[in-house]
This record gives sequence, C-alpha cells and structure tokens, in this order.
Amino acid sequence: MKYILSFLAVLFSVFSCTPPKDVTQKPKKEEINVKKEIVNQIIENDPNLLVGKKYRVLGLESPTKKEMITDKHPTISFQEENKASVKLSANSCFSNYSATATELKITVSGCTEMCCDNDNDQLFTSIMNKKTFHYQIKNGGLTFYDDKNKVILEETE
Repeated sequence: MKYILSFLAVLFSVFSCTPPKDVTQKPKKEEINVKKEIVNQIIENDPNLLVGKKYRVLGLESPTKKEMITDKHPTISFQEENKASVKLSANSCFSNYSATATELKITVSGCTEMCCDNDNDQLFTSIMNKKTFHYQIKNGGLTFYDDKNKVILEETE
C-alpha cells in the first residue's frame, strides 16, 4: 500500500507540473490587438462643452501643408441647436455641426462672398468641411484630427 501511494504521489507531481514558458515565443494575436487598442485610445469629450464657445485657429496640418497662424486667425463659434459660425479674414460662413463623445463633424452650409479669403482660411475650410474628426477639448483648447489632417484651436473671448 505504501508503494502504491508513493507511486501515485510521484506520478501526480510529474503530470501536474507544466513546462516552463518559452520566452522566445511570440505574443498571441489577441495580446497584440489589446496593446494597439490601448495606444490608439480615443479621448471622450462632453459635446455640450462646445456650446457657447468661440475658438480661434492656431495651426493647420494637411498632407500637403503645415501652417502656424500668427494673425488673421479664422474662428469658429459653436451655438445651440448644432449651429456654428465660421469667421474668416474676409467672409463669414454659417455651418451645422454634430458631436458625439468622440467625433465632431462640421458642415459649412454657405459663406458670404465679400472678397477673397487668405490661403490659411481656404486651407481651414477645405480641411474641416464635411469630414468627421476625432476631437479633444483640453485646457482651453480644441483639437480635431483624422488620419490626414489636424486643426489646433484655442478658446477666445
């Protein structure tokens, strides 16, 4: 009986141990996806924080151009009922916007045609019109961006 118990104890200890993990083993696909999700995490915002705020554009980035604006800043004001107004160097535009916790879309409905707007104004309207961006409201600033464009704004007034 003693021998049977000893044999079972040895057998149990041999088969219950798992071999050491191979440190050269590649991570599983699920582990990689989790790491990417953490790195590419989208910031959540309260879209109501946009209402009643006016922002001026400080910088614009597109695939073909990167501009820091030092004067004649285009501005955008967010109002109730998803309305927004855009003021350019010479013209004004009336717009609609929609915002969720992670996305912002601005659609310019029309603009006055008093005169020609400068290059930065034209770049700003071409970047933002009818595109859906991720956005971040932080420390009196607003940034909206997608995989190709980025607009940096600061709160004013």
